This record gives sequence, structure tokens and C-alpha cells, in this order.
Amino acid sequence: MIVTVPNIAYFRERLLLFLGRFNPGGSPQTAFSEPWRDPHIRFFTQRTLRALFEHNGFCLDLLDGDGFNLFNDLPILRKLFGSSRMTKASRLLAHFQHLRPSLLSSKLVLVASTEK
Repeated sequence: MIVTVPNIAYFRERLLLFLGRFNPGGSPQTAFSEPWRDPHIRFFTQRTLRALFEHNGFCLDLLDGDGFNLFNDLPILRKLFGSSRMTKASRLLAHFQHLRPSLLSSKLVLVASTEK
């Protein structure tokens, strides 16, 4: 089984929560204006996603992150870095995403099987 879910512990979500602007990660049309209508009703961190699958008898083959793009999440950095330095920095930051997926990945990726 291959699963991807939004990561509620992503740094951008933490920052928005700190600022009082929680974005459930669903529809861009309703996430900020009408969050009560947002389709996402379950929120996951690495720990809770792992627990869900292990509790249901799955063996985890991979639990990693994806979707880290600091320059999209903090647009002011695009202006400061410029495009050539931004490309080099993006490659370096992608490496850190796999070291700290809980903080630096907007999505969690899980690969699990039922065989032990």
C-alpha cells in the first residue's frame, strides 16, 4: 500500500497556527475563509500515521516526506536569493527534508505491506 497525507506538523502549518490562521490543508477556496467547510477531517503527523498502520497490522517499509519548497512557502526568499542561487539552495534543502520530514515535508509518504 502506498499512502500520502498532508503533514499537519509541517513548519508552514505550525507558523500559520502560531499566527492564528490555521489552514487544514484542504480546498484553497475554503481553507482560510470557511475552514469549517474544509473536506479534511483527519490530521496526521509521522507518529500518528505510523501508529494507525501498525495498529492495523501493517509492516512499514517506508515513512518519509515530500513537498518541501521553502521558496514557495516563504515567497520573500525568492526575491532575496534570485533564481540561480535558489536552484542550488533547493537541492540542498531537499536533502534536509529527508532528515527531518516531520518538520520539512508538506506531505507524508508511507509504503506498507501486510507481510511480515
